[in-house]
Amino acid sequence: MSKNSLDIGKGRRYFSSVLKRPEKLPFSFVYNDVYHKGLGDFAARRSFEKTEKGEKIRITAKVDKGMRVIVDVFFNYEFGETEYTVYFENVSKKPSGVLRDVYLLDETFEGINPAL
Repeated sequence: MSKNSLDIGKGRRYFSSVLKRPEKLPFSFVYNDVYHKGLGDFAARRSFEKTEKGEKIRITAKVDKGMRVIVDVFFNYEFGETEYTVYFENVSKKPSGVLRDVYLLDETFEGINPAL
């Protein structure tokens, strides 16, 4: 893929939307039999960092007293893509609740030949 075919503006707009509304991240999980889509149900803290290659947000949200979700989101200046990594961390000395059905991309793609 050449740089000429990339839509860097679209990637920038998506990254900006994550800055404003982290609940829109397209991942989902079930924790203690409760379905969660993105970080919509949780109060989240954000930290922001710029590097010469792009911009990074770290979003941290507490699911309950023992479990937290950390999402690292990175916008790459060169290619205009936004990528993210999701971590689940037990911050208690006790066992966490049951975490299952983790989908890092929980979206429906439509059209004749849908593609990422």
